[in-house]
Amino acid sequence: LGSCQINVEIDSSEEVSCGPSITGFHFVDADGKPLVEIGGLRNGQMVEANLLPRGSSIAVSYQTNFIPGAVKYESQGALDIHQVNAPFPMAGYNFDKAGIYSIKAHAFNDDAFSQILNTCAITFEIVDTIHNTNFPAIESTIQNHGKNRLRSTTKTPTTNSPTAPVAVPTEMPTDFDRRFGDDVRHINCDFASLDSDMPLSDVEQTDKLERDCSLAISGAYADGTGSRKIDVFDSGNVLYGKYDLGSPHVSCGGHVFVNGTGGDASGPYPNCDAQGNVLHLAEQAEDNGGCMFIDFGDPVKLNGLGVLNAIGTEPVKISIISGDGETLVVANPEYTDRNSLWKVEETNPKMKMKGVILVSVCFSAPSRSALSYIDFYHETEHDEFTQSKDLEAEEEDLISAAQLAEAEDAFPWCGRHLTGFSLVDSSGIALSGHESLSFGHLVKGMDLPDDVALAPKTDDSVGSVRFFLPSGEEVVSSPPFTLSNASWLRELPTGPLTIRADAFAKKERDGAFLGSCEVNLEIESSHDLVCGGGVDGFHLIDRKGQKLSQHDHLKYGQTVRGRSLPFGTDLGIQTGPEVAAVMFQVAGERDVYQTNLPFQLNSKRFHQRGTYAVKAHTYGSSDFATLLGTCEFLIRII
Repeated sequence: LGSCQINVEIDSSEEVSCGPSITGFHFVDADGKPLVEIGGLRNGQMVEANLLPRGSSIAVSYQTNFIPGAVKYESQGALDIHQVNAPFPMAGYNFDKAGIYSIKAHAFNDDAFSQILNTCAITFEIVDTIHNTNFPAIESTIQNHGKNRLRSTTKTPTTNSPTAPVAVPTEMPTDFDRRFGDDVRHINCDFASLDSDMPLSDVEQTDKLERDCSLAISGAYADGTGSRKIDVFDSGNVLYGKYDLGSPHVSCGGHVFVNGTGGDASGPYPNCDAQGNVLHLAEQAEDNGGCMFIDFGDPVKLNGLGVLNAIGTEPVKISIISGDGETLVVANPEYTDRNSLWKVEETNPKMKMKGVILVSVCFSAPSRSALSYIDFYHETEHDEFTQSKDLEAEEEDLISAAQLAEAEDAFPWCGRHLTGFSLVDSSGIALSGHESLSFGHLVKGMDLPDDVALAPKTDDSVGSVRFFLPSGEEVVSSPPFTLSNASWLRELPTGPLTIRADAFAKKERDGAFLGSCEVNLEIESSHDLVCGGGVDGFHLIDRKGQKLSQHDHLKYGQTVRGRSLPFGTDLGIQTGPEVAAVMFQVAGERDVYQTNLPFQLNSKRFHQRGTYAVKAHTYGSSDFATLLGTCEFLIRII
């Protein structure tokens, strides 16, 4: 009958209770002025990083009749900071990175730090954004999901490329499969009926969009706040300064100025089909990104979506949300360029989801990229309206749910003629543990034989396989179609690697496209750590300083799955009795000095995905005067 969603922020913070001198904490700017937008800090409070201008710091609050003579700040892993001048900011300590901060402030009676008047402590967290969701401010964009009447769907559907990968059909019916009635309608929303000289917010425009496409589209800023104007642009009538939003490309017979390298007919994302009207967020003086929200009336089966001029250096993020709460997030390929036409269904076949209620398309350069089309299947409503004479001419567009399933089964997909991948040796025998590669499969490069190869799993109808690698394409024309050149594994830096394979029929069968599979590998090239200077190794520890048993002796370059780590996981170092102090260095962060066991980085960020390069200097004295040695360490959290 419908679907609703809500996002609730649980605030477990509490007032700081201190006194008689220091009464609490607040943020100040570089000039020492309080940041009134944040106000007084609460213990456990989350603070958004974008609210803190460069040079922001913490300062204590105090009673005007009990002003301290000096303040000393302590924070584990950092040098103590002494202040003798009001407002006593914690100067020199940066709060520009996300993380949890614990601070203790001591108030003294004079500037000689003679006697402590009182001590006050606080713990707070700097976060990138308060809303911990994959899509910005979704609660402000969802509309009532009642039935939308469908008035016209006579537009010509977009034709998929013969080499385009398409979605894997669902093996078993889901809850949303059963919501579709006996009849479904194919809708290709290409904005052809909209007026290019009027904004989308115009009442007449929104009525046309609802009538022709049975959906609503709204614009917002990147953080989900406010609303942004959406313009309708005729890509066939190019204007000065908007040539990259023109269509088709000059190589396909378009305007001479529509010549961006990404849209060329010979490229991977050709802009050869005239796109007509497209939607883009209106230009504004300071543009830090924005989003379009596509709200469907009822759950639909998403079939395709196009973005014009998606540039790899200006990311476009698409979030596809189903009524079951499932969210798929995809980003434009790295190699898209000016004037390219990115057909999302071709690079991300998993986007063909059922039960979709909302799609958000977020642009880092909103006025430069445009939404070109939306293609989906929508249930038909059986009432007097759909039986009217206005729809009699459209009955030929209706297909039954059974016919849809039959047509979907006829599509080439991953799991029909091409079913997956494995790692094999030179004899074609699958390596133990790598017989069937899953998405995100962990590959330890150091443990593989030199003759390792990637083998697609195919049936007898396949005559050739085209591999798509970060370094380019490679075609293998004879079974078992192994990608025997191991340079794709050996020469790439440690990190995720995505490989796509397209299968084609034998030439005597016209060489037809048979399907496409994609695999994502996590490459690890770890090795045993050998260091001097009293360092015996590194390990992960929890918030209580206890070693995590599965990670008590880490290798250099080791990969660890983040979901297995508790919040607050930290990196510790095992040292000999001769080590009295350790200084940790991490690129982009403040140096950390430790003189007490257990020596730890005190970062509290090792539950987050990323690559951490750490340099540890060991000293024979607590004053850091006698350097014993330096040890470099690398760990990847995936």
